[in-house]
Amino acid sequence: MKSILFKTISIKNFLSVGNTPVIIDFKTGLNIITGSNKDKDDSRNGVGKSTIADAIFFAIFGSPLRDIKKDLISNDSYNGSCEVQLTLDIVTASEITKVQVVRQLDPSKVFLYIDGIDKTLDSIANTTKAISQLLNCNAGVFENCVIMTLNNATPFMCRDKQDKRKFIESIFNLEVFGKMLSNVKLDYTNNKNVLETEIAKKNQAENTIKNLEQQERNAQNEKAIKMTKALAKIEEAKGRLAGLKDTQLKTDINTLIAEKNNLTTKLLGVESARQQLKTALEQSLIEYKQIEDKVVEYRVKKTEYNSTLNSTTASFEKMSSSAGSCPVCLRSITELDVQHINEERIRLQSIIFDTRKAIEALDRLKKELDNELTDKNGVSIDIKNRLSKLDAIELDLKTKISRIQTAESDLDKLQQKIDLVEMEIKGLEEAAKQVDSNTISFSSAIVEQQTLLGGLSVNVDNLKNRISLLDKVRFVFSEEGVKSFLLKQILDLFNNRLEYYLSKLDANCICTFNEYFEETIINDKNKMYSYYNFSGAERKKLDLACLFTFMDIRRLQGDVSFNISLYDELLDSSLDAKGVELVVDILKERVEKYDECIYIISHRKESTKLATGEVIYLQKNNGITTRVDFK
Repeated sequence: MKSILFKTISIKNFLSVGNTPVIIDFKTGLNIITGSNKDKDDSRNGVGKSTIADAIFFAIFGSPLRDIKKDLISNDSYNGSCEVQLTLDIVTASEITKVQVVRQLDPSKVFLYIDGIDKTLDSIANTTKAISQLLNCNAGVFENCVIMTLNNATPFMCRDKQDKRKFIESIFNLEVFGKMLSNVKLDYTNNKNVLETEIAKKNQAENTIKNLEQQERNAQNEKAIKMTKALAKIEEAKGRLAGLKDTQLKTDINTLIAEKNNLTTKLLGVESARQQLKTALEQSLIEYKQIEDKVVEYRVKKTEYNSTLNSTTASFEKMSSSAGSCPVCLRSITELDVQHINEERIRLQSIIFDTRKAIEALDRLKKELDNELTDKNGVSIDIKNRLSKLDAIELDLKTKISRIQTAESDLDKLQQKIDLVEMEIKGLEEAAKQVDSNTISFSSAIVEQQTLLGGLSVNVDNLKNRISLLDKVRFVFSEEGVKSFLLKQILDLFNNRLEYYLSKLDANCICTFNEYFEETIINDKNKMYSYYNFSGAERKKLDLACLFTFMDIRRLQGDVSFNISLYDELLDSSLDAKGVELVVDILKERVEKYDECIYIISHRKESTKLATGEVIYLQKNNGITTRVDFK
């Protein structure tokens, strides 16, 4: 069993403690921490009593018990560094190890000395972890088994089931099962992942073998199909070749050439005759155009004569119809005017006569021109008809020549097809030889995969066996396994100790826990109650009974014991005088039985009378807490 014997603590520039260190030598007995606040009319609150509990916790775990921001821990009234020094002995059956912890802020540092040798690690976190391991205690257990701050810490009975079980595992030193379970789960998961991978590989190997075997069968079938198709293509090509050569033999190329030459000669004659007709047609069209031009001239002249005739006739008729006045100005006509009018009428009659003669001459000329146009048009139509017949003959000759040329082209294409088919047959015969010579074998690949499959099968079987074993081990370390078994074994002892302390505290109830640490509380009237059904004083008795029980179980586990326990405001609230007396009796019993250094923080002046050890009296003046002699 390991005993942790706290020796001294020195507190400097920590919270309300100033540059003058508050030093405590831990002594066996019931010790009282109290004091007065000179800044508040000798009040006993706000003195800095709880600072001692915070300092002990800070030295070990790097933070105070209370939720205080890091930048508010150092006392800024002085320029000196915040520092807490804690000395303790670790006693085992074979040796005593002296340990000193020095923790500072501004800057943050922690030092660990073991038997005077600096054992500080590479970081504050690692050094803090090493200190916790030396004490075999985590912060949660220390807070509930060594330092009991009733007004700041959450009582065990107020925690949820998961937190309770976690805390109990720490008290009963069962965390190792949690770690072992975690390791087993990790090993189980890793092996399961590897198994899944190996199974996937095995399935892949099996599928690969099936695929290779199927590919080999497919290759053989494909080879047979290819050979059949190749031979069929060769026979089909030979048949086409025979048909092409037969068509070639049936065509007389010389006859085609002779006929084409004859047709070409005729075509030349037709083209010559057509050229002559075109020339004649062009001359006829020129002459026709000349006659048409004359017709146009006739029309222009006739229009002019008609216009002259019409205007002259109109003028003549006006002169004939006028009475005794001018038809223009309407004045009276004189004898002289009549003479002039008669002369003008004679002149106009002459013009009308000449114009009519000219029009008659033009009409005769028009008739002659129309006859000439008709004759010329008949010549043109005849030439055009003859040209049309020549075009028909020329088209027929060209069509026949084109057919002969197409036949000649077809013969050339036929020869090309014959050449291509002969080349195709040679290629098909070479391809058939290649297909026949190709021997595809997957035997080596199949053997290789079968060898791989054998190894994977062995791995899968081994992994399944290991996972089956780990599954059993996982159950052993699980909540329902050995941990539950051990809890059941310890539970009777735990419940007995709890009942003992409830009885010592004169609590009006019995509380028992099952292996899942679900509590059952029976009051003095034999009725089932909840923790919150009780008054504050009754709940505090339950909390204290649990605390004392946890301390005993921790000690009885043979793991570690602490020579110190500290209670903040244990006697200042909830408990009446009888309750205080019962608690003090238990504490004195623990002092006698375990040589404990018990420290009670209290602001009650009368609490000092309970001390069997020393009274640590703190005084706060101008915001700074110092230790003074108690009178």
